[in-house]
Amino acid sequence: MPAKMDSLSLLHALLAETRSSIEQTQAAIGNGQVLDLCGLEKAMARLCAQALELPPALRPHARAELLALQQPIERLFETLAGRVP
Repeated sequence: MPAKMDSLSLLHALLAETRSSIEQTQAAIGNGQVLDLCGLEKAMARLCAQALELPPALRPHARAELLALQQPIERLFETLAGRVP
């Protein structure tokens, strides 16, 4: 059981990292800064990989948090699309 909890804890840490990356990217856009989305892309890749590695019994525990990222990601996409000439 501890290994399963470790995988969920890791997912929670990656969720926090991804949320932070999204917030920082939105702030950079708001400040007119040049963007480097490499960090956000890597955070998303790690998050997705870890979500896929969760044991089936733990997936429901992560579902709501993963779904909560959808709206901030969609806002970020809309903001980025608005910047393209």
